[in-house]
Parts: sequence; C-alpha cells; structure tokens
Amino acid sequence: MQRIKSNILRISVLGSLVFVLACEGPCVALAKDVCRCLASETEQKTCIQNVENEAGESELSADEEKVCEALLETCTCNAIENKEYALCGMAHGS
Repeated sequence: MQRIKSNILRISVLGSLVFVLACEGPCVALAKDVCRCLASETEQKTCIQNVENEAGESELSADEEKVCEALLETCTCNAIENKEYALCGMAHGS
C-alpha cells in the first residue's frame, strides 16, 4: 500500500505539470481527481495546491483538453489502486 501511495503522490505531483490549464479546465480537474486518491487529507490538499499553483503555466491544445475530458470518465481511485493507470492517462510505473 505504501508503494501505491508513493506512486500516486509522484504521479499526481508530476502529473500536475502536464495536466494544467487555466480556469479549472478538464486537465486541472483530472489532476485534482488523482490528488483526491491520496490516503491522507494533508497529502490531498498539498497535491491539489501544487496543481493549482502550476495551473496556467502551460497551454494545452484543444486535443489535449479533449483527452483529459475523456479521462475524467474513466479515471477513478479504484482504477489507480488496481494499477489501471491507462484509465487515468498515465503509464504504468510513472
């Protein structure tokens, strides 16, 4: 469980660099959803704050936004726990 928690934290922090959009777009929402899968409330809040801090630093294309929007439908904490990372747009072991 510790390894999964560590991987989720690393994925969410690194993912926040990729999944950023100004004004709570689908990629920011996706990154925040991943953050909410962390075990403790403190970790969740820190992760979400990192996502918000990074939001707007990168511009994503309309195609990238569509990908994030689609992933919002499939990305769940259960998917991450079951190592179904592709459902969240992540590669295994990222």
